[in-house]
Amino acid sequence: MTTRLVLTTPEQHDFVDPSVERNPRRLQRWLDELPLLNPLESVHLLGQALEPLNEQRVPPLDRLALLDAYRVTVRKLFMAAGPAALRQLAIGKDERLQAVAGLERLCLALAGGYKVVVKALQDAPGKQAGALLRSLQGAMEQLGLALVHNYRYHRPAPPFVFLELHQLYRLVRARGWLDTPADASGVDLCGHYQAALLLALCDPFHLPEGVADLYHRTLLRHAGLARLLPGGEWQGSGEGLCLLDLQSDSPPRLCVRLTPPVEADEPYRMDLRPALDAMHRQLLALAPEQRRQAPEAALLRILLPEVAAGDPRRAPRRADGRRLAVTPGLAAVHARLRGDGAGRGPQADAEVVDSSAQGKRLRFPQAAAIEVQVGELLGVEADEDGLRLGLVRWLRSERDDGGTELGLELLAGHASAVRCRDPEVPAADPWPGLFLPSAAHAGGSALLLVPAGAWEEDRQLLLEAGPREVRVRAARRVIETACIEGFEFASDAE
Repeated sequence: MTTRLVLTTPEQHDFVDPSVERNPRRLQRWLDELPLLNPLESVHLLGQALEPLNEQRVPPLDRLALLDAYRVTVRKLFMAAGPAALRQLAIGKDERLQAVAGLERLCLALAGGYKVVVKALQDAPGKQAGALLRSLQGAMEQLGLALVHNYRYHRPAPPFVFLELHQLYRLVRARGWLDTPADASGVDLCGHYQAALLLALCDPFHLPEGVADLYHRTLLRHAGLARLLPGGEWQGSGEGLCLLDLQSDSPPRLCVRLTPPVEADEPYRMDLRPALDAMHRQLLALAPEQRRQAPEAALLRILLPEVAAGDPRRAPRRADGRRLAVTPGLAAVHARLRGDGAGRGPQADAEVVDSSAQGKRLRFPQAAAIEVQVGELLGVEADEDGLRLGLVRWLRSERDDGGTELGLELLAGHASAVRCRDPEVPAADPWPGLFLPSAAHAGGSALLLVPAGAWEEDRQLLLEAGPREVRVRAARRVIETACIEGFEFASDAE
């Protein structure tokens, strides 16, 4: 019986477009010559070639051969277009944004081509059933990559990605292909599907740069072990389970945060425990000092959360509407506090959407959107309060207007700029630091904020504050992000 699929595909026409390459060998030669080190140009060229192919009526097996050639190249381009890699290219911010949006469109276009084949072959037997399997693998992989790509740039999921992933899974289930072997990427059908779903559970807008990619690669190794079961009810706390609706355009939800039964058009429970057990075994095989840094450890904490009652935010929030001047980055804040004219650093104007005693939600319009990371230090200035420091805890780039929203955790007190030197390398240039006085903190200890990796616990440092130089020793590390670290410290005069 035919499974009704809700999939978006381009309208097909019979016009033979001479710009569409339909010879696999010539296509492969063209793909091999693409300038993959220039993602912006490669994305543009691939989109110009792939989108017309999707609109042209082509026999399914012929189309599949062409799509498989594109798939290898798009996968390479995806690996080369992460945030750190794009920042290293000699292109402007607008061009980087074009490359980010273009790669999403390219992944979705390639998925669209595979979906055309899926629709044509969904009831196919024999040899064509093998082609259907390949097209399902390609569509699931590319929809998953489009999702990961948006998450790694803190962008929302593309419309209908979850709905279409669910629809493809329904066809896999209807064909009895839940235990199919892995494809050329080493991942089976359910692995592609379930890794994308589990990544959505990882609160991607709170993830530091590079972590979405890392978690996805880790989930691809383990997620296929999870099992989906029909129904929206479960016994006990729901630990190790998540709930999804195969008729919705929504990601799964952890069952520990829900009360059964949950209303859904087509509810399924995903039992994560076999995958979580595999991650736990992987950790046990590592040396103790390696376990803390392993991505499996972080994923276990996320997927097996300690659930507390009530709102996790510490204070109520109120609508605000003020505008603030924002200075991004420790070095720029340091220069601003010192009054260095040439090095005051960039500033942007932000609207305060809402605020509390501990933080603010800021919004930057497209023209003033700033490129920051989760864990970045920002300086925010209001006339009545001077410059305050805060840490970016989450980040979301809006799809519709290109603006950016972020959550800022304020640090107590007002900072002073200091310069830091390693006493073991006295001739080296000093690096910037920010001093927060002890009166600002409940623990009563002063803090020194430094670039990530610049200092370590129990290590000496020379602080230059004006004409004075003080030798100090780091004590406990109390702030640790990908961008900065904050240490309690004490005088260590010799």
